Amino acid sequence: MRGNSRKWLALAFTFPFLGSCSLQLARAQGPSREPLANALTEAQWNQLDASVDRGLEWLLAKQGNQGEFYSARPAGQPGITALALLAFMSRGHQPGTGPYGKQLQRAVEFVLSCQLEDGLFSYKRPEAVHVRRRPSHTATYNHAIAGVMLSEAYGMNPERRDERLRSAIERAIARTRQLQTKRKPRPQDVGGWRYIRRSTEGADFESDLSVTAWHLMFYRSALNAGFEVRQEFAEEAVAYVRRCHVPLGDRNRRRGAFSYFAEGTHMANHPMTGCGLLTLALGGAADDPLCQDAADWLLAHPSRRYDDLERFSYAAYYSSQAMAQMGGHYWKEYYPSLAMGIVRGQQRDGSWLSQHDTTADFGPCYPTSMSILALTTGYQLLPIYQR
Repeated sequence: MRGNSRKWLALAFTFPFLGSCSLQLARAQGPSREPLANALTEAQWNQLDASVDRGLEWLLAKQGNQGEFYSARPAGQPGITALALLAFMSRGHQPGTGPYGKQLQRAVEFVLSCQLEDGLFSYKRPEAVHVRRRPSHTATYNHAIAGVMLSEAYGMNPERRDERLRSAIERAIARTRQLQTKRKPRPQDVGGWRYIRRSTEGADFESDLSVTAWHLMFYRSALNAGFEVRQEFAEEAVAYVRRCHVPLGDRNRRRGAFSYFAEGTHMANHPMTGCGLLTLALGGAADDPLCQDAADWLLAHPSRRYDDLERFSYAAYYSSQAMAQMGGHYWKEYYPSLAMGIVRGQQRDGSWLSQHDTTADFGPCYPTSMSILALTTGYQLLPIYQR
C-alpha cells in the first residue's frame, strides 16, 4: 500500500460523521491538512509496510480455536482480540472479505460471544470486589476496546451491516453510560470512567484518563457509525479530560502534559499526554491552546527507541494518532523517528515485546497490535482516526 494507493484507500473508507453538539466530535481542524504520507520517504514507507505485514502474519498465527487472539490471561479478553482486529483493519483488511476475511470474522464472533446480559464485554464475569489484573480490573478496558472495534467494523461495511452488531453496540453504549454515571465522591472525577469495582489499592479517585480515553473513543466511533450518543455524554467526558491537563502555570516540569487522574500532576507522563491530546483533538479541539501545549510537550519529550518507556507501545499508539490529528510540524517532527524506532524494535518473528510487567501479563499480542496501530496512522483507514 504505497503512494497513490495509500491515499485512495483512505478515501474509500471515509464516510460522513453524524451528529451535532457544541463539542461536535468532528474532524479535528489542525494547523495543516498536508498529507500525512509526506512525513516519510518512499523507502521508509516500504520498510514500514513490510514491518506491518510481518506483524499481521505473526498475529494470525496466534489465533485460537474460538477465533480469539492469544492472551496470556483470560482477563485480557475480548480486548486483546479487538485490538488485533483493529490492527488488521488499519491495514485495510476487513472481517468477512479479502485474504483474512474468514479468520477476522471468527474473531468478531468471539468478541460478540463475550457480551454479558448487562451489555458488558468481558470473557469472564467481574468479581464482586476489585482484584488486580482480573475482570473487575480489566473488564472496563475490554468493554470499551471491543466497542471501538465493533463500531469501526460496522461503519466500514455499510453494505454488509449485521443486525447483531447493531444490537450489541447499542447495548454496549448503554452500559458505558451506566459506568460513566456511577457515583463518584470527588467532583473532579465526574464524567470519567475507571474500573468496574472500586479499587482497594489506596487510590481515592474514581476516574482515570487511561480508561476514560477508551470509552470516549467508543462514543466517537459509535456516533461516527450512525449510533445515537447524546451530547451531554461526550461533553461530560471531555470536561473530565480537560481536568487532567497540567496547567502551564504549574511549576512542575510536566506542565502542559496530561496526568493519569484529575489534579494529579505527579502522574503526568508521555502515555497520558498522548491519551489526553488524542481524545480532545478527535473532538475538534486541535486548535485549542491546551492541545498545542500538550503537543509541544510531546515534541520536547520524544521517544525514539522501542524500549525508551515502560509502556512504549501504549504511548506510541496514542501519541502517533494524536500528532496526526494536530498535523503540520507536529506530525512531521514527531512521527518519523517514532515510526522507525518501532520498526527497529520488531522481533525477528514479527512480534513486539512488552515493556511493562502489567502488559506483559497479557502476552505479546497486545504490544504487537498497538505497535501496528501506531505505524499505520498514516494509512488513515480506520474512520475514527481520519482527519
